[in-house]
Amino acid sequence: MDRNLCNKLNNLKLFGFNPNNILDLGAHHGIWSYNCLHVFPTAQYMLIEPIKYEELIHICNKITNFNYKNLLFYETETEVDWYEMKNTGDSIFKERTHHFSNCEPVKKQTVTLDTIFEKEKYDLIKIDCQGAEISILKGGQNLIKNTEFIILEMPFCGQYNANVSSFSEHINFMEANNFVVFDIIGQHIHDNRLLFQIDIIFINKNSSILNKAQNMIDTMGK
Repeated sequence: MDRNLCNKLNNLKLFGFNPNNILDLGAHHGIWSYNCLHVFPTAQYMLIEPIKYEELIHICNKITNFNYKNLLFYETETEVDWYEMKNTGDSIFKERTHHFSNCEPVKKQTVTLDTIFEKEKYDLIKIDCQGAEISILKGGQNLIKNTEFIILEMPFCGQYNANVSSFSEHINFMEANNFVVFDIIGQHIHDNRLLFQIDIIFINKNSSILNKAQNMIDTMGK
């Protein structure tokens, strides 16, 4: 169990957050949703992964409130270059590490969130898609209007994936779509000294939990 993740999610629960539907984009083997299940056991989970991992299929068959779609999401429905080594670095945006130095792209068809989930509502969305987070959200701007929390893996120092938007561009995009930073959920550090990626929880500005958080600040010192 990822205790840090569970503690952060449990903090949302203490604020009164109790999601009915959770969308996990970049599910890999389903471990993130499995951890989340410990905090929100009654929620329905939709796990998205463009690679057909047997581990993911197995866990979705085993857990009744897990569902799975084998799709690649992007800002438009089109054909893109896809860099695949069958690990957590697979992406539309090529990883700049040595692991992908000899990886040649293949063509893959993409879909959008607003097309696939036109009639759905997700209270919590997590996106860990190796630099494609903003591109995916651009294709789901109607969907996220009714989402309370979004968790994004974001670049921090340097460029881990080629041609990816900067940290500040991620913040500005979320602000423009009515979301602000709520908490830091994880840090990716290389060699104990380089913070190259960061996982951030964003909250919808219309959420009542944001008012609760502000009230906590306003009553400090009383």
